[in-house]
Amino acid sequence: MKIKVVYDNKVGVPGLVEDWGFACLIESGSERILFDTGAEGEILIDNMRRMNIPPTSIERIVISHDDWDHAGGLSAILDVCDAPQVHVLPSFDRDLLDTAKRSGQLAPVDAPGWLTDKIWSTGPLPRINPVTETGDEQALAIKGRHGFLLLTGCAHPGLINLVQHCRKELGSAPRMIMGGLHLKDLSNEEVTGVIAELRGMGVARIAPCHCTGAEAMRQLGSAYCTNYVESAVGEIIEWP
Repeated sequence: MKIKVVYDNKVGVPGLVEDWGFACLIESGSERILFDTGAEGEILIDNMRRMNIPPTSIERIVISHDDWDHAGGLSAILDVCDAPQVHVLPSFDRDLLDTAKRSGQLAPVDAPGWLTDKIWSTGPLPRINPVTETGDEQALAIKGRHGFLLLTGCAHPGLINLVQHCRKELGSAPRMIMGGLHLKDLSNEEVTGVIAELRGMGVARIAPCHCTGAEAMRQLGSAYCTNYVESAVGEIIEWP
């Protein structure tokens, strides 16, 4: 199993383009699944082509939540894909749902469940601060030989909540977490507390990006040392 970062606000490989947002490609056997689409379709498609990823090879698209920096590229990628299944939450913005319908294979996710034999969706989870943030989010748990990798778009439901949800539904906490962790607005003390909880629940590796925040990434890097994995456009994370 390989996860290739195709959209992020940081570049890991020269020649690719950075921009605020997130998207990655999951390669599971012969199947290719796009998780989120970044903000701009042109940048997404250009990065994919420079990474030798033909858009026509995408069989599924999963949208974590309907913020512009995760769903903005959907229309453009659908223009160059070959009718992929699009996994969305029923609560998404109506315009986004109408765009997703263009694939001809809309696949609403209204509960936790398996999308493939190795990829599981948390189902819709509410954001941690419904007063200032609205809309549900889903994350993915990817099954490997060593357990689950939790892949998040922004972790708006709360990182600890997501891990606890996976542990409750799947019987074990993820061994690795990758994606936007939305720790950028937390104090150093709060981030330290989150790290302690993650380690206490058995999260052994971490690959943060996007909305995690530079200072939170520094703290995570210090805590996880060699088990901290760089995640930026062009990087490839393997989960055997």
